[in-house]
Amino acid sequence: MTKNIFLFLLSFIFSPFLFTQEINAQVFERNLSLVSDCREEVIRVAKNIKSYGVREVRIDVYNPIRHGEPIKNELNSRQISLALIPYNNEKSYQAVSNIMNSTILIRNWMFRIHRSCNFGYYDIGEDATDWYRAFAMDENRNFFEEECFENPKKLKNPVSEIKQTYDGYYCAYVPFKP
Repeated sequence: MTKNIFLFLLSFIFSPFLFTQEINAQVFERNLSLVSDCREEVIRVAKNIKSYGVREVRIDVYNPIRHGEPIKNELNSRQISLALIPYNNEKSYQAVSNIMNSTILIRNWMFRIHRSCNFGYYDIGEDATDWYRAFAMDENRNFFEEECFENPKKLKNPVSEIKQTYDGYYCAYVPFKP
């Protein structure tokens, strides 16, 4: 009896995490805009996110860059439209071009993306930040990509503020060239 009460209390304490996880997976699926051959696999992973032991799916969504400065982060599910971009792949430009909502900056994060976009493996952890790519599009449909260097002078024609990361890199948005 005592054991059952203890288990009930544990489930009650952790239920908000599970609830958040489910909701985020639904938002992830509902707003995903992907290269067609990647969509089904990512949705499958989003639906089964619990099997990876992740409590919450983190999705960063930003407004467009205007007047050279990114607007503050807004996590509004009604605006979320994400694209999972093949890393360092010739399809990247086409993938960005196909984003349903082209007026927001998108970040694909929490998934390590296989170069051929067949999702041969996943990495839902801090290491995934080595693989994510962030893109932006302004009101004139000009594309920008986030770049990071140890030497900030290597950032050519930045359109956003150059920010230093915790590990010493300098990052900014620069014109995107496919």
